[in-house]
Amino acid sequence: MQEAMTFEMLDESPGLRVNQWAAEGVSRLNRRFFTTAATVALALLFFAGDIKNSSAFTWIPFDLTAIVAVALVIFSALSLLAGGGKVSRQILWMCALFFLLAMASLWTQWTSYALDKAVRLFTIALAAALLPGVVLTRLWQVRLFVALIILSGMLISSGEIVQLLRGATISEKITGISSGSVSLGRSAGIALVGLFTWATAGRIQRYWWALLCVPLFLILVASGSRGPVIFAVAVAAFVALRWSIMKIGSAVVISLLLVAVALLIAFGPPLPQQSVKRIEDFLTLRYDNSSLERVYAGRTALTVIEKTPAGLGIGGFGRVYNFGHVTNRVYPHNLVLEIAAECGWIPAAFFVLLMFLALRRAYRAARADPRLRPFFAVLLFAFGNSLVSGDANDNRIVYALICVALQCTELIRQSLAEDAQTSIPAWASR
Repeated sequence: MQEAMTFEMLDESPGLRVNQWAAEGVSRLNRRFFTTAATVALALLFFAGDIKNSSAFTWIPFDLTAIVAVALVIFSALSLLAGGGKVSRQILWMCALFFLLAMASLWTQWTSYALDKAVRLFTIALAAALLPGVVLTRLWQVRLFVALIILSGMLISSGEIVQLLRGATISEKITGISSGSVSLGRSAGIALVGLFTWATAGRIQRYWWALLCVPLFLILVASGSRGPVIFAVAVAAFVALRWSIMKIGSAVVISLLLVAVALLIAFGPPLPQQSVKRIEDFLTLRYDNSSLERVYAGRTALTVIEKTPAGLGIGGFGRVYNFGHVTNRVYPHNLVLEIAAECGWIPAAFFVLLMFLALRRAYRAARADPRLRPFFAVLLFAFGNSLVSGDANDNRIVYALICVALQCTELIRQSLAEDAQTSIPAWASR
């Protein structure tokens, strides 16, 4: 009798009723459609700003990034309630990182620039770091997320690709539909390494993917973004040497790609001279003002890191770099140096540790499942590009990819449990 009363009291508890209501609400919907929509929204979160800033989409009367973020937060809250409030370890790792970053607010001098940077860091960037751990709970969602990121990069580059294929002359640096040439270079680089991996290390329709790589590479050069060009080529070379060069089909695709790029450069429309000169100067070690400024910013950051173990506070690097006067966004163009200079040694070391673990797990996942090779390539490119371009908010996709990579092993095991016919080769676990 006493046990029956105890169970009745548990059934009537408010917390249990909320959990039951959330579980019933989610189960009423088509879960596959619901999770697919959330995955699409998560990919859109990283490119919504570029789309909104395009002249073709100025008619949108609201902040697209904020709307997408709010929708994802609501979905994540319902998912957590339906799951009994369980939080994965990956989310805890990312929470620990942002907690360490937030400690720097205790000694931050709150200028308007510092406040704006902190607000964006602990809203949109924090959401980008945590939401993948809730939204992407299946291996197929990870593959879909990566495919959507690659396709989004193609979309951002599409206008200039059409112009290039029409034979139009491009006279100056291009921006596509993105908010700037740097953003275009980053998006085109992600699309290029993803498509190249599909074309050379994939299993289907490789010639179609290879064909799309050619105009993307030219758009990448035409953007004048040196960092994305260098790291896109480096990642493509790694993928080719590691997974493709010893296969006859992949070697043929790579050879055709090189020939097509050479022919298009020689006989295609002229690329912007300003962009080409920037890349040529960099490759021949003739640094322009932009390169020298980044070198000086990096040296300043190293000096600050050596003298200030706790960091200067959020946005503090700009105060030192501009001799006490912060008039615009100033950062070292290196994510690790930026975190170390503004938030201290400990957050920077923790971020490097997370990045190492993410690359290691993503690489092992790519060895286990060839369909995850594009994810590893995109992660490697994004991290490399963050070392030469953008600030802590511009590179928020890096936080998301870290969170996804940290749970790759768990998702593969889950997929094996769901599909007994799938197996990981013994060499993948070494």
